[in-house]
Amino acid sequence: MKKLTAKNLIAFLSLAVLYNFVLCNLASAQDTKADTVLLNGKFFTGVASQPYVQAIAIRGERIMATGDTKTMQALAGPNTVSIDLHGSTAIPGINDAHHHFNLGLPEVDVDLHTMEPSWEQVKNGIAEAIAKNPPNSLISVVIGFHVFADTSVDRDALDKIAPNNPVALGTFTGHAMILNSAALRFYNVSETQPDPLGGRLERDAKGRLTGTIREYALLNMERAAADRVPDSEAIVQLRQQLEEEAKYGVTSIQELSMAMPPARAVSLLKAVPTQIRIRIVRMPGTTPAGRDVAEGKRMPARAANLITVSGSKWLADGVGVEGTLTPRGDWRIPAHVPFDSLIADLPLEFPEAEYRVML
Repeated sequence: MKKLTAKNLIAFLSLAVLYNFVLCNLASAQDTKADTVLLNGKFFTGVASQPYVQAIAIRGERIMATGDTKTMQALAGPNTVSIDLHGSTAIPGINDAHHHFNLGLPEVDVDLHTMEPSWEQVKNGIAEAIAKNPPNSLISVVIGFHVFADTSVDRDALDKIAPNNPVALGTFTGHAMILNSAALRFYNVSETQPDPLGGRLERDAKGRLTGTIREYALLNMERAAADRVPDSEAIVQLRQQLEEEAKYGVTSIQELSMAMPPARAVSLLKAVPTQIRIRIVRMPGTTPAGRDVAEGKRMPARAANLITVSGSKWLADGVGVEGTLTPRGDWRIPAHVPFDSLIADLPLEFPEAEYRVML
């Protein structure tokens, strides 16, 4: 072995430094390369001097550069993924900030092609649906303010049209329903059922249910119906809804979990599985004794790779169509602008002290 001298040691260290310098420069050069380049497309930049570009380069979670295809190709390295868009427009993924998964039992949806049908249109739509579908099918119709405000439209009026089929008239906002007698039985709503906090099962002067279900009474009823959907069918329904979201470019969802508790939501979404990032926000119901504050509290914050659980949603007030819990017929929509009263004058869902507890 050659004897180690000071001169040899200096030469060796010089070579080591040079070697490391070359390696660092190679690594530095590689660090400037993009992970992904999107080429031959159309991208909106929001920059006034150049509102559209042909290509972008991405590294990690950031867009590192934008420009023409030739310039962006120069940022590609041997490990870069290059995607040719062939002239298509690309946009950032869309976040659906207010989402509710729907889990429902089989029903016949009557499409009246308007959110403000007349009572005559509703009656005709129900009659046609009954004639065309199997006996005892659940008939679902979307209504607006005018039908909901008509107090003559109630359980008994619907019973005359549909004595056997369950019929549910749901406001397009989703905060109230009018059911006939068969639908009350279908949803297991009893004559003696008490009102939950923040909800109402409306009754006539004799204490008999009129068929109108509102706010948290409706939320509780729909949750109970969703609980009756078998997991195998629920997975099919969720997959269809996620595919529809993805088709429109949605890449993340804030799911206000009204139809199912977080534990079931996580279990079902793992079985789909989803390629969309989903944040599950607890949205529990209420009882006559108060709010359910325990639901989902023991769930881990990161339930799966693309599924998180955080936050809670409680309703502060209703919406302008129904006026929260204002009696039907008493709530008025202004004939002309401004329509501020539809928001500013809405009654609260809970006693004021309850909101202080929430906060």
